[in-house]
Amino acid sequence: MSQRTEKMKRRIVEAAVEVFIEHGFERATLREIAKNAEVTNDFLGRHFAGKLDLINTYFYFRLGDALELISADEAFSDYPLNDRLAALMQSYQVLLRPDREFVDQSLSLSMRSAVMTMGAPECMERIFDEVIRVDLDVAERPHPFHHLVPSWCVLANQLVIAYWMNDCSEDYHKTARLTRFIAKLLANIWNEKPFFEGLDQEDLPEFPFQMPPWAILFSQPAGWGSSMS
Repeated sequence: MSQRTEKMKRRIVEAAVEVFIEHGFERATLREIAKNAEVTNDFLGRHFAGKLDLINTYFYFRLGDALELISADEAFSDYPLNDRLAALMQSYQVLLRPDREFVDQSLSLSMRSAVMTMGAPECMERIFDEVIRVDLDVAERPHPFHHLVPSWCVLANQLVIAYWMNDCSEDYHKTARLTRFIAKLLANIWNEKPFFEGLDQEDLPEFPFQMPPWAILFSQPAGWGSSMS
């Protein structure tokens, strides 16, 4: 893709975000998006299959931007795998923050339509694969699980974003905790270690929102309330 084409595609995606926020996914039209992006309907149609493709491309662009951001650190390839994965996912979250309303719409759409809208999975797998293998010869990893890890990273990343949308903690520290936890699990799988190696009770993620007082009833041992009858 030429730089000019990518620049125009990004402009279209940014226009789509504005139109989706203003009108909602169902009422938004490709014609309106093309008008806001100052491109022809034909150009938009040649590069995007529809509104869902625009959403997928938005998330793909943001993850690619996050990779470019963290890769600027010359020492990045020397970091442990769990730190590389956590850095990518956390940078991605920061880049999504200005469009939180749009992200919320996309999550709702995903739940209603039972389709994956959180970003061009195959393309995003390649980004995670690049982070995983940054200092590794592919031939060194013949284990049958290894080719699945990038796709698991995509799914885990989607889970983290859904969690983040419900996170009421200051500076989203609960989401940061979950991100580090999941990154460690994924790194352990890749390195063929026990899932929870290097993790303890303090690393476990919390509910993203404040639990109501009555919720404590559900955390009691079985039969706890039977003596109250």
